[in-house]
Amino acid sequence: MSHWHSGLPKLDIEPFDPTPLYDAVRSTQAEQAVVTRRRRSALRVVGGLAAVLAVCAGAGWLVATLV
Repeated sequence: MSHWHSGLPKLDIEPFDPTPLYDAVRSTQAEQAVVTRRRRSALRVVGGLAAVLAVCAGAGWLVATLV
């Protein structure tokens, strides 16, 4: 039996508006800039460590072949 014909009080349902939830999750350009800066600095650190490791490995190989 549907609610309409059951004798229960009328349902007063309003449609759900998700806009406040989306606004709460949406990040600003300033926040995204901070994240991008952190990501770039982390990539620079990893790239620098990889370069140092490559130079050390090359120097080790050179010493090993000359000895």
